[in-house]
Amino acid sequence: ILSLDNVYNTTCAYGNSLIVHGGVKVLMPNGLNPDGTLNNLEYTTPYVLAEITDVGGSMDWVYTLGSDGDIYALFREYYYVQTSTPVVPSYVGVAFWYNPATNKSTFFINGVAQERPAIIIGSIIKSGTSGNIAIVPQKSPANLLKYSDRSLISTWSLPSTRYINLAISTNSTTSYEAPANGWFLIDGVDSNPYGVNSVVVLRNRVTRLGASSFIDGGMNGGYVNCAVPVSAGDIVDLFYQGAMSATTMYLKFIYAEGEEY
Repeated sequence: ILSLDNVYNTTCAYGNSLIVHGGVKVLMPNGLNPDGTLNNLEYTTPYVLAEITDVGGSMDWVYTLGSDGDIYALFREYYYVQTSTPVVPSYVGVAFWYNPATNKSTFFINGVAQERPAIIIGSIIKSGTSGNIAIVPQKSPANLLKYSDRSLISTWSLPSTRYINLAISTNSTTSYEAPANGWFLIDGVDSNPYGVNSVVVLRNRVTRLGASSFIDGGMNGGYVNCAVPVSAGDIVDLFYQGAMSATTMYLKFIYAEGEEY
């Protein structure tokens, strides 16, 4: 053993072993309360826990701590964070699935699902050709937020590249319900004859935030573009008049960067 690497308050890598200190308190996902809030189970490690990584080459591993006190090792590709049930082959020794919609975790042992509270403790372990642990980076959702993460966190509410195209009614006023946290965006072009004014308005009924875009008929055409932020379930009204029509505009719901979809 040449060095003690990646020492945290809770975990460290020593040689080719992952060590979790005794007396560490963690919150394990355990479903939802009746009001929809997270129902997490507090678990305290009773003593020092260790897992040996006896592999050669460069391999990626994820380590989980179950409510039974055992550490489970699995390949990174068998760690899932999604709302749909993953398809896990029976030949896979251990796989782990966290469902953010239900706040529950499930182990797949040789393809058989076993739901139990658990948490990621060691995230990805990269072992070098010597078999020694080289890097122990933290991995969501067990990541500890730091002050230096503030720039990353600030992007979570901004528009992402994932979106849904929505149909625009021929009625001048239409309402839409936000399927998740994100943004509604309206964009279009006014190519109608000179002298016709165009206006498009988006307004969030809940927060009363709104945006509008106007084209003076004297400009003989132009573009409309505006967007408003929404939380899941918010109702947004779209209104347009003048030279704009359902065939000259498109409407998108854009997911927030940190939102599941």
